[in-house]
Amino acid sequence: MPGSNPLAQFLPSFQQAELDHVFYYPSLDSTNMEAKRLRDQYPGQNVLIVAAEQTQGQGQAGRSWDSRKDMGIWMSLLIQNSDLLAHPLHLLSLYTGVIVQRSLQQFVDQHIVLKWPNDIMVGGKKLGGILTELQWSGASPNSAIIGIGLNIQQQLKDFPTELQGEATSLAMANSQTLDRGVLISTLIDHFFANFHYQDEPDTVTQQWNAVAWQFHKEVTYQKGDELQTGVFLGVDVDGRARMQKGSVVQSYLTGEIRLDTTD
Repeated sequence: MPGSNPLAQFLPSFQQAELDHVFYYPSLDSTNMEAKRLRDQYPGQNVLIVAAEQTQGQGQAGRSWDSRKDMGIWMSLLIQNSDLLAHPLHLLSLYTGVIVQRSLQQFVDQHIVLKWPNDIMVGGKKLGGILTELQWSGASPNSAIIGIGLNIQQQLKDFPTELQGEATSLAMANSQTLDRGVLISTLIDHFFANFHYQDEPDTVTQQWNAVAWQFHKEVTYQKGDELQTGVFLGVDVDGRARMQKGSVVQSYLTGEIRLDTTD
């Protein structure tokens, strides 16, 4: 069970009108897992879950996410408000990426970009990721969980050896001291203030494509063991990645663009 700790040590002045509850944990298996456990306790309400560390942090395609204590922002939003869930949510992950990019960019000199489908990039390396899960009742969602993991304090030595060539943090990309509480409150405020863009898929995709990693450049697409190379044309209004191979343009709803091309 969570405590009612209003993040007194982490977010001492954090308030957001759309949030019904904010819970902070010294340690969790995963903030997304905790959001699932809290769904039935807070019907119709929006809950923010933040952990100092995750012992089973989740990434894309079931991968683990290194979430060391006090090194990053490890959080999930549980959305159960019926008015918010009434919006189209098929671009929720892309929308969240745009919000994260804009929220972080004001604190970092280097250009932050988005790699399809859900990675946050800076300097050609992965800074963070998004894991969105929808829960359904028939044809309509009855809750949405948006997990966000951002590397904040790490230096190169803090990453596992196998990640040191592809991972980075805000501390490595930026010289100024960064307050995690300010970053979280900025991100959450932007998330709710702009949620109406769920009704404007053209706007969401245009905003996403404007900060897309490898936009109009050659990339490698992977789905399972399948690898294809082509020019990345951004995403369409259905959230599919578009890739040109010769004179043919193909679209992909699942899979990922690999992190093995130069920025």
